[in-house]
Amino acid sequence: MLCITLYEFLRALSNLLKVNKSFVLFLSLIFITKSLMTIGVTVASKIANIINKPNVLANLPTTTIKIIAAYAVKRAIITFFISLIMLSFVREMVKKMTKKIVHIDLNAFFAQCEINKDKSLLGKPIAIGSNGKRGVVSTSSYEARRFGVYSGQSMAEARSLCKNLIVIPGDYHLYSKESYNFFSYLKKRYKLIEQASIDECYIDMTDCIPDDITERDYLLDLQLSLYKYTNLKCSIGLGDNRFLAKMASDYQKPLGLTIIHRENIEEILWPIKISNMFGIGKKTAPKLGKLGIKTIGDLAKTNSSEVKSLLESYFDSAKAHANGYGDDIVDPSPFDPKSVGASRTFLDDTTDYDEVKNMIIYLSKEVSNELKKYHKLSSTCSLTIRNQDFVTHSKQLTLTMPTNDNVVIAQTALIILDRFWKQEPLRLVGVAMLQVFDEKEGYRQMELFSKENIVKPLIDSNETVENLLLEGKLKKASSVKKNKKNNDKNPSYKPFVGLEE
Repeated sequence: MLCITLYEFLRALSNLLKVNKSFVLFLSLIFITKSLMTIGVTVASKIANIINKPNVLANLPTTTIKIIAAYAVKRAIITFFISLIMLSFVREMVKKMTKKIVHIDLNAFFAQCEINKDKSLLGKPIAIGSNGKRGVVSTSSYEARRFGVYSGQSMAEARSLCKNLIVIPGDYHLYSKESYNFFSYLKKRYKLIEQASIDECYIDMTDCIPDDITERDYLLDLQLSLYKYTNLKCSIGLGDNRFLAKMASDYQKPLGLTIIHRENIEEILWPIKISNMFGIGKKTAPKLGKLGIKTIGDLAKTNSSEVKSLLESYFDSAKAHANGYGDDIVDPSPFDPKSVGASRTFLDDTTDYDEVKNMIIYLSKEVSNELKKYHKLSSTCSLTIRNQDFVTHSKQLTLTMPTNDNVVIAQTALIILDRFWKQEPLRLVGVAMLQVFDEKEGYRQMELFSKENIVKPLIDSNETVENLLLEGKLKKASSVKKNKKNNDKNPSYKPFVGLEE
């Protein structure tokens, strides 16, 4: 009963104070030591009381003294073994209080989706991204990575490294669909799951893995089940916190399965190169190397003032991570964006209105889909353009009623384009909806308007922007520009009903 009560107390204390588990173990040892001292003092006191009585030693036979001595030794031995048992029990309690955080990362996700769609790509070096002069690799298959092709590279460099590289533009609708299937399967099995990106997540499995199965066997079964259900390969990492889980999933790819607990960080974590540590950027790693920090273990042991100066406020967190400590909270709350946007770089600098218009239409659909996905509305549309000299301009336009409709977003963005684009060559365009809020909140704010006007605030969303342009319901920015002189003479003219700047 005492052990159970102690266990519950320590667990509650740990969760309440969010203290380190080693600290709880330290408190437990103090408790055990205190108990031993109390027992020892009690036994010694009883013996002393007997011995200190007048003539007690003279009147007691030798055998009685031996019995008392034997009793004291027996109590000491029993107390010693009880302390060992309690210490073992406390260690087990601390082990149970330690969370089991899992990180799952789909391997070369975009490439896998393309291979599943076209089996002829299996085993070939492929890269997802734009094939133009400014194209960038979004991701690559492991066959391409053997040639040194990685995410973030220019496509030109990737092609120079791998002559037979197959470049695929990317099917983001397909990727979203496959991602949805992946997370749907996991959410059926686990409650505490946090989506980190389109192809990775954290799961709190502290109370999920049965006692009669090892962590490795359980995760192997999960890995196989995921592959059978989604036809996607993944790497899985388990750790005491998010950092260790992330490092574990990155440890072996593809189809890796690694477990890192604090007790084995010296064996697994510390030998890893500092450039591969989560949270250390590509520019920071070489600077750390010059200061003698080559591995994560080096960072774990350092107190160098130069390293502290380099990492600044991140030093304490980085060193804690290197020593196996980190946040172990998994937040299942859905993503709550404050703004939703999308941007793209053109293959070549362009002054072609139709090319810019088509890109704005495409980006507006992306933004609209994201808003609808999270049941959000917005009244503020922003358009960003970047010219050939890398000068970036952004302008906003405010609607009188909020929306998440792709047609309205596109039309608004095109009007902004007309107002401040001077036909200089563009290299990038971006569309965003700012200060987004929940649909329900938007409806409460607009009780004076009819439901029909709220749902379809300005244009019938069943119509496509392309059809609207053809029918003349939505004017090209260029056509508006041609009539701008005449329109400026008419103060009542508004290029888009329901807009305020």
